[in-house]
Amino acid sequence: MHGAAWSTRRVMFVRSYRDVSGEVAHCVHVGPIQGAEVPAGMVGTLCGALLRFDRVATVAPGVGMPCSQCVPVPEDAPLSVAPIGYEKWGWPVVGSADRVLLILGDSATALALPVWLVDVVRPLLIARDRPAPVLVHPGVPEHRIVLVGEPFGAALPWPDGVHTIGGAVPLPPTVTALGQVCWQRPPHDPDLATCREIDVFAAVRTALRDVARVGGGCS
Repeated sequence: MHGAAWSTRRVMFVRSYRDVSGEVAHCVHVGPIQGAEVPAGMVGTLCGALLRFDRVATVAPGVGMPCSQCVPVPEDAPLSVAPIGYEKWGWPVVGSADRVLLILGDSATALALPVWLVDVVRPLLIARDRPAPVLVHPGVPEHRIVLVGEPFGAALPWPDGVHTIGGAVPLPPTVTALGQVCWQRPPHDPDLATCREIDVFAAVRTALRDVARVGGGCS
């Protein structure tokens, strides 16, 4: 599903701030929307970029210069990357040119965690029989993207540095403007529902408590 398929989806238009002065870039990106609200944190766009909501401004359709990579390819255009494997798993994916995008919503959730925290949380999730695939995205090198199934349904009090992601995230072998997206931990089970947002939240709470306990013992 690509090209004209996007005409049936709700989208938002965003452009990033160039710096802390508030000046905005001219390039406008497109992000798909599912559900009534877009979660706070980050938005993934059709070109594969991940943008923080506190560093972007939403704009009306037709404002600014559209990102050439966010423009969907025609429905009958050949794709250099096909989402066939993910579609067989039942993942909500779409393909556009050289990108495969996981559409985030009720059946797929993505969380950006600092690299060090992912290294602590991953073993906890595996020990709890809640393994989750982990992505390396070149646009956010200080984070890793954890893919899970069921969203919690309400905003959770995530600690600083952890971001929920709305819109879409690119899947391997997608190549973004900043480089290729790859797996840190590939999916061993195609069912994203094996790990839920609340499972990751519980693991993060445990990890931070353990870190605090070790730090307190060393003081």
